[in-house]
Amino acid sequence: MTTLSSTCFPAHQCQLVCLNSHNPVVRFRIEITVQAHHLYRYVYGVDISTEHYNVTAYWKNRDYINIYSGDNAWRLQVRSRGGKSRRTTIHDGWIQFRDDLGLRLGDVVLLEGVDNFRTHFAVQVMRNDSA
Repeated sequence: MTTLSSTCFPAHQCQLVCLNSHNPVVRFRIEITVQAHHLYRYVYGVDISTEHYNVTAYWKNRDYINIYSGDNAWRLQVRSRGGKSRRTTIHDGWIQFRDDLGLRLGDVVLLEGVDNFRTHFAVQVMRNDSA
């Protein structure tokens, strides 16, 4: 069974508009399924699927995104692989983000955004209860 832990932007980010899958305010969403190598002591990048290119295309080759859950916030560095690849990878900040949220194998991380710059996200975690 999968459970969903709901989160919101802090008050100064979104006037306490909570984000969930039924909220029409959410303009875009990124989903990341936690894989075994995302849980290693040293992680050399977490790929964001190219199906989310409508979001990642707005980021510079090396950029930062801000993720919020209640009063908690994380700043993650994202990098584009360049060339013909449309792949973007999360680098700095992932390990702290992962540990703070207690992510486990098979959990799905939903990053939901409302700003036009595509750099501020609320986070929801769909727990993989079978892990």
